[in-house]
Amino acid sequence: MRSIAYIHIPFLYATAHARLEPSLGGKPIAVTKKNTVIGVSPQALATGVTPGTTRRHARQVCSEIVFASYEQDSCSELANGIWDICAEYTPLVEPIAPDGAFADFTGCGAARTIANDIMHRAENEAGIIVSIGLASSKFVARAATPTIHNAGTCRCIPPEAQQRFLDKLPVSSVWAIPSQVVAHLEKLGIKTLAQLRKVPMAELTLQLGEAGLMAYQLSCGIDHSRVQAAYPEESIECSMSFESPVQTWADIVQCIAVCSSKIASKLRDSGRNASWAEIYLEFASSHRNDYTSGKYRRRSFRSPTDSAYQIAHGLERIIEDQVSMPITAINARVGGLVVPEEVQLSIFSSASTEPEKAQMDRALQYVRERFGAESVITANMLVVSRRDRMLAESFL
Repeated sequence: MRSIAYIHIPFLYATAHARLEPSLGGKPIAVTKKNTVIGVSPQALATGVTPGTTRRHARQVCSEIVFASYEQDSCSELANGIWDICAEYTPLVEPIAPDGAFADFTGCGAARTIANDIMHRAENEAGIIVSIGLASSKFVARAATPTIHNAGTCRCIPPEAQQRFLDKLPVSSVWAIPSQVVAHLEKLGIKTLAQLRKVPMAELTLQLGEAGLMAYQLSCGIDHSRVQAAYPEESIECSMSFESPVQTWADIVQCIAVCSSKIASKLRDSGRNASWAEIYLEFASSHRNDYTSGKYRRRSFRSPTDSAYQIAHGLERIIEDQVSMPITAINARVGGLVVPEEVQLSIFSSASTEPEKAQMDRALQYVRERFGAESVITANMLVVSRRDRMLAESFL
């Protein structure tokens, strides 16, 4: 039997902002994206402000509310500390949101004990409250995760209680069902998963297509999807250390340029671009043979890049005006590695000759003439229905 956990950091956004501005500690904070509150502090929650409300409503509920904009890099850095703790218990950690990740504890020990350890360490080592849902599938684990009003607790749904737990859930609360499907189900008078489960699967498929099939399977607790090993994410780095500390900004910029050039070369060799960069510095203190390290926030690029100039510029922006002591070591790192969208792998190697390509064209033409024009098509013309993909995954 699988042991799947969903680890949620309910106050991540507000905590990250409070650490950027310590003067806000203990105050009601609401983090917003556009006009919507996406995260609150415990103090704001106590006044009745909850995620999903508008700025105007939050102000009406709490006149002392402090609004802050979502800060992606600081949230990622804070969350990574929690994912690091999770990764000590299992290699299968899959972040799916800035404040949430799945983990597979199967074969790693008692899942409840591991969950309690993670919650305890998160609060004591990182000062962060964590909530955890435990079940035998990803779908049920996330559905079981305690609400923000029960932050800092763990909820376990054993297999024998799974269906009873699911039947009580409103369709609108199930994260895996698309919002348009939820709206259609509610129009049909289907408001809970118990009601959904009683509808014949053939009728749901007729009404909603593949989404209906998925909704029916989830209402029965059928979810064979696996936790992917997505953390820590792959990165490329370059380090430099100095016998004589580097003291001037010009020298620091030069060192960053060298690291960025080496990183950019590795990126090009791998055929990928980087989405973010971060830098670690080790400082020489005023005491002889005494060193201190500093960690600066990650910086995201506007678009993935393999440009040494853009990487260097990003690293410089991270530490500008913050270097106060001579530096004895630098470590630059980039991550969020992606293959450029415009890249299309060729069937031919770079060393292929024109006669070889012409021979391949003739062979393909012969196949089309003998077996039909559609016997050989390009990969981008292949279409696999969502239903086929779901059915295939259910057998994995």
